[in-house]
Amino acid sequence: MEERLKNELEQPGKWYDWVVILGGTNDVINGYAAWDIFDGLKKLYTLCSKHGARILGITIPEFDWEEVNHFDYQRRIVNEHLNVYNNNTTRNAYTLFLLDKFFPMHSLTTEQRRIFWDIDGVHPTEDGYDLMGDMLFDILYKEGSWD
Repeated sequence: MEERLKNELEQPGKWYDWVVILGGTNDVINGYAAWDIFDGLKKLYTLCSKHGARILGITIPEFDWEEVNHFDYQRRIVNEHLNVYNNNTTRNAYTLFLLDKFFPMHSLTTEQRRIFWDIDGVHPTEDGYDLMGDMLFDILYKEGSWD
């Protein structure tokens, strides 16, 4: 992902005010260690900063897939590292959205889960992605300077 992001950021004539990064879900599910996932995300954030973009980091959402639920501890550790990083980073350069708190899975009713979360237990539905997009827009609008 780092190389793809670098290639995109270095496109001639392109400039990004913001880069939104939601990463790590598949890494957690594939059994990577929390520290390695967090370190990879920090590299992406650094790359964006070097190109003058502000970063909207997003915590890894909850999942409910029986085969990988034992990895939830790693997800929570990554999110805690992201929280600490957020508290120790200049607000103007990095903002963290707590997706796992504001777009939960486990505390929803069965009907809400059906509306917002796919039956795979990992991905949002179309309505879920719409809701997530609305939340991200609100944050970017609040954090940005729109002249």
